[in-house]
Amino acid sequence: MNDFMFDIVVEAIFPLLLGILSTFLVFLGGKLLVTKRPFLISCGWMRGMVTLAFAPALVLPVVTLLDAPDPPLFMLLQPAMILTLLVFVWIQMRGYVVLGTTEETLQSALDHAMGQLGHEYEQKLSSVHVPALDAKIQMSIQSWIGVAQIKPANARAKQITEGLSSAMGSYFAKHEVAPQMTTGVFYILIGVLTAAVTLGIAMA
Repeated sequence: MNDFMFDIVVEAIFPLLLGILSTFLVFLGGKLLVTKRPFLISCGWMRGMVTLAFAPALVLPVVTLLDAPDPPLFMLLQPAMILTLLVFVWIQMRGYVVLGTTEETLQSALDHAMGQLGHEYEQKLSSVHVPALDAKIQMSIQSWIGVAQIKPANARAKQITEGLSSAMGSYFAKHEVAPQMTTGVFYILIGVLTAAVTLGIAMA
């Protein structure tokens, strides 16, 4: 690849990708700080955000390799390592992410949603089991930053996970709950820093 195409990738494509990422982060953080309510977002959006974050580290070595007649081994391993990490993230990030929640708030939303859906359930540490449907849902939370994940652990849980996320989202929107605002501040900070990097690249 000639220098012109390399410049296009670095000076146009990278700023565009990072600009989209920074806008998305500021939007999520701003929504939490303005509404002061937890909310759910599909992991599909989060996978896209992670992909954008890693795109420069994946694309630049590939662009460089196209001009290298005999590239060293480490240049081949870097994109392979990044790609492997992205595949792992895509596999892990299924279901929904809850932003701005606490353990107590998440538990209240779960109880309310299951009652609304008419399901009896058993809860064990990081999983929820609905015996009538033989459905198992994984739930995990990082309390210090206020982020939780809800995802189906087996095929039978896929449909109920959709219904559960919808009911929990409705609970957050209609009830006064105690949010964890650290997530909003963190996302806005990262978004602003990403925007600054984007501006620096565009002006270089």
